[in-house]
Amino acid sequence: MDEQQELHENSMTHIQELLEENLALVKENNHLLRKMQRAKTMESLRGVLRIGAMVAVAIVAYMFLKPYILGAKKIYTQVGDQIETISNTAKDLNEAKGKLENTQEKVNDFFKGFNTGVN
Repeated sequence: MDEQQELHENSMTHIQELLEENLALVKENNHLLRKMQRAKTMESLRGVLRIGAMVAVAIVAYMFLKPYILGAKKIYTQVGDQIETISNTAKDLNEAKGKLENTQEKVNDFFKGFNTGVN
């Protein structure tokens, strides 16, 4: 029975060593999984912060550029109004030119009547 007892003790020792090795591997695995989870969480947080920074930069840029944008819009509107005024003036000048030519023809016709009567 001594031999059986010794075999049993060796077997138990071997099982104890395997359990301790398994426990060490489980602890290492748990440590690596936590590390991976932490890295994933930090990556997500960096993504959220990056998007927040982009939104903040866009808002600050808009607030900073707003007076310039409004000024450019005002200038654009004024230029459009000036172009419209020039266009209207050109139309008025064309109408005046037509009236002037019409008047000139009437005056010429009037004086032609005097020239024909003198001859």
